[in-house]
Amino acid sequence: SHWEILQRKELWQLDNPKAQAITKLIGEMICLDLQPYCIVEDKGFTRLLKNLAPNYTIPSRKYFSTKIIPLMYETIKAKVKYELDQADFLSLTSDGWTCQHTIQSYYSLTARFVTHEFTVKHVILQVTHFPESHTGHNISKFINEALQSWEIPHEKIHAVLTDNAANVMAAIKESNLGDKHLPCLIHTLQLCIQKKIFREQRTASDTIAVFRALAGHFHHSSSAVAKLKENQSQLKLPEHNIIQDVSTRWNSTYYMLERFIEQKKAITLYCITGNQTNAKNPTENQWQLAEMLVCILKHFESTTKDMSKETACISEIIPFIYAMEKFLDYACDTATEIKTVVDEL
Repeated sequence: SHWEILQRKELWQLDNPKAQAITKLIGEMICLDLQPYCIVEDKGFTRLLKNLAPNYTIPSRKYFSTKIIPLMYETIKAKVKYELDQADFLSLTSDGWTCQHTIQSYYSLTARFVTHEFTVKHVILQVTHFPESHTGHNISKFINEALQSWEIPHEKIHAVLTDNAANVMAAIKESNLGDKHLPCLIHTLQLCIQKKIFREQRTASDTIAVFRALAGHFHHSSSAVAKLKENQSQLKLPEHNIIQDVSTRWNSTYYMLERFIEQKKAITLYCITGNQTNAKNPTENQWQLAEMLVCILKHFESTTKDMSKETACISEIIPFIYAMEKFLDYACDTATEIKTVVDEL
């Protein structure tokens, strides 16, 4: 009927219940999917909504940034505050990180606690732009202000987990949380492996340097990559790219060596067919050492993944240390070529 046609063409006001429901869902999508506010102006998105809800008019990006998202933030914050108040104890973690796109520095504070129903909860309390120098005093100021903002008394804090950096340790001490501090296992492993294998063991560090230089060659030469692809196809190997490690992350070095071992035949064929790289070709001894390092580091990498999960618990550390000691004892007996490396670990 004509009345039905007119009804379909009538646009909803912002306070219309149906319009409010859609607007709220768009706000949730922006938050959950980390979408920019400008998505509400994208042609494809507006066309989609126009087809799904012809009576709905998408509010402006300013409406979302000044009303919808702030209201959603306050609602969620109140819910989190209630849960924090109900918890008997809180365990905190704090760390700094840098955005790769903007090179801006941030600092974060998270809390983990167990509810009265024995459910483990994990919440991000604060992520703050941190342009200041990462001194112990500035980090301590950030932590104290965050605790005051959430009205968290020191008596309620069960433990504080951070890395082992001197400035962070100083910050925890200045915040009067030194007796509750625990060093991060993953960061401790990072320091241990970097120092004992990648720096102090000359044979291991020289071998890694050879593979690192070769990885750099493949990352700077399209012709080298093309030739490698030919070799992989010819040898029926997975057509995976060579991984370039980051020297400050031991597990990236592990992934690099693991990929080289997977592609050993293709790499060897490439090296003996007249490539023009200045990178030193791995010797058979270096290939063998790389395989042994991967065999050892595989267990550390597996533990790193397990202990990085949200469900990880501090009670897992002692069993992990015990299991690793047993494994290293076994490796020391069976792989005498790297006994020095194993002994250091």
